[in-house]
Amino acid sequence: MNMHTISNKSPVTKSSNSASNMNLRSGQMIAGKVIEIFPNQKARIQIGGMQVVAQLETALSAKQGYIFQVVSTANTLHLKKVSDVSLESSQSLEKMLQQLGVSLTKSTEDLFSQLISKNIPFTKDDAQMLTQFLDKYGGNSSNRDILMSMMEKKLPLTDQVFRALQGMQQSGVGKEMNTLLKQLNSLVGQQSNGNTSQLTNMILDKLNQFLGTSPVNSSPLLTKKNSEVLFQLLQRTGQVNSDAPLEKFQTLVGQMTGNKTEFTQYFSNTNNHNPLPLNKLEELRPVIAKILPMLTAGDAKILQNSLLNSQMLMDNNQSVSNILLKTSWESSSFLTPIDKAMMQQFTKEVLQTHIQDNMRSLLQAQLPFNHNDVKRFNLIVRRLGDGNQPANMIQDLKNMFTSSDLLPKLTTVISKHEIEVIQRWIQNSASSVTQNQQVAELLQKVNLQQLSQQEANVVREFMLKTDQMMSFDSRSVKDHFVTLVKQFIHTSGIQDEVQLVKQSEEQENFSLKQLLIQGTQQNTDIAGDKMMRLINTLTGTQLQMLNQDQSLSQINLHFPGDKFGLIEDIRIQFEGKKKEDSKEIDPDYCRVLFHLNLNNLGETMIAMSIQKRVVHLSVYNDHEEIKPVLSLFKPLLKEKLVNLNYQLTTVTWKSFQGMNEENPETRENNPYVQRRVEGIDYRV
Repeated sequence: MNMHTISNKSPVTKSSNSASNMNLRSGQMIAGKVIEIFPNQKARIQIGGMQVVAQLETALSAKQGYIFQVVSTANTLHLKKVSDVSLESSQSLEKMLQQLGVSLTKSTEDLFSQLISKNIPFTKDDAQMLTQFLDKYGGNSSNRDILMSMMEKKLPLTDQVFRALQGMQQSGVGKEMNTLLKQLNSLVGQQSNGNTSQLTNMILDKLNQFLGTSPVNSSPLLTKKNSEVLFQLLQRTGQVNSDAPLEKFQTLVGQMTGNKTEFTQYFSNTNNHNPLPLNKLEELRPVIAKILPMLTAGDAKILQNSLLNSQMLMDNNQSVSNILLKTSWESSSFLTPIDKAMMQQFTKEVLQTHIQDNMRSLLQAQLPFNHNDVKRFNLIVRRLGDGNQPANMIQDLKNMFTSSDLLPKLTTVISKHEIEVIQRWIQNSASSVTQNQQVAELLQKVNLQQLSQQEANVVREFMLKTDQMMSFDSRSVKDHFVTLVKQFIHTSGIQDEVQLVKQSEEQENFSLKQLLIQGTQQNTDIAGDKMMRLINTLTGTQLQMLNQDQSLSQINLHFPGDKFGLIEDIRIQFEGKKKEDSKEIDPDYCRVLFHLNLNNLGETMIAMSIQKRVVHLSVYNDHEEIKPVLSLFKPLLKEKLVNLNYQLTTVTWKSFQGMNEENPETRENNPYVQRRVEGIDYRV
């Protein structure tokens, strides 16, 4: 089953009856039914879900369906019927193909029947190109689906586009990434001198990020530039002191890994309140005692108290990190090499845990603002922070809140009390200077936490490389999921145009797709074919990602499921009405589909329908025994949705088999292979 099978059963809204929405062009073929005939060779014609009044070039019979050719779209739509045979006749399609110069075969009949039935217009040139594709690649159902998709989305009818969509359909992003990763790792293993090119290492680095695999080489966790970006971000947000040395920070970050030691295992489990083994603390205390004379009295006391027990160490993690960073213990003459090794390891792990906790919080604090929201918010923050604004200007700033959805979006990152502070300020027509300053400080704090695109990419890269996902930790699953999705969108290349990047740009900021394009040029004989296959798959993902018309938007995301232990891609589809003032999908009226192939439960689709912030959830799976599990988690899901101002009404289980009995579409083209294995996968 493909994702649109369920989606099309209950659309968010109906298409407009405006003829302009069809975007018809002269020369195109389209099927229609004559509803009513008017004088002067005019008629009302049903085309799909729309009715248009058209000027006719030939005589028609009412209540009959025909295949029409668009003669002109200037002022009035001009149509002429392709043949006298009505659409209901089996000869209608044959007559049309004859006029198009297309041979009647099983594959051409099936393809053009689909185009006609789905009201997808096409020209004679389109028909010729489609026939060439069928001859070249074969007329099987999968290839016909690709050609239908190309026509439906108005994509260029080129070999490059076809191969891109074919690559995505046949294998998926994760499979192609894994294939290339194995090939490149084999190449690295054969080069005993370790002389692997920088480009190869960068491609491997990106692949390891997305797949959650460990690199076979010993490249630094972050490049020097990216570790400097991280350092500056931590200083800006007050997590690292201004007197901390950058070089030492970069050295420590370069040594960090995703492997958990006893310290990082302890810190990663927020429910762990048991002390670390006493021997670990006892080993550290005498070493720490040697560096106490190098510290201020206050810092020495914090460090000593932090080693009393594990809970103290966790509570004082930020302070301990900063003390160890700024203290030059590594140059101390009274520490033995073993002491310095222990200090290095301890400092690195405490700092890594501190960065992970802080970066996770920062990612969760990102405002869901579009470009216009950012401009409004920055203006409000800047003018309120001035402190010398007249009363009418303050009122204008309040109006900017009430006339937009800034406040609802702020609720996702600030507390209920802080929202109430802003609401009281907005409602007070004569707010005091103190009240204005209070709101200004609150908004400035939020603004300080917002990341630039470069910072966000570095943070996600750090988290993906170091923060090991624990399947029993629901927070970890959620954080990793969001981080992986955003990182994949921004750095895989699915937002790139297929073109060579300028040589003057910095290579370390290239997307995976840009690196692969360079790789195919520089190493055509070394994994070049597998690089090209992955490029095609990423391009196919890009081409399928966005579908929209004047009122509806649909966003499709495909990304590797390897990091979550899944062997196939995770697929998500968002669809809904556009908001009036932007291209965003309205979160009050939309649908979200999750398509997973779980290792134990097999093919699973979760369809979430939202109307006026009321949520209906349907879980499609052929294992009826999961129904009690859904009931068990419904109260928790309802509670979490209430926190986001949504109301959950129903959670229902439906079988794919039962849905197929209702829906004439079949599952024969489904790229997923259903697995019937007992067990439970993830709590979704």
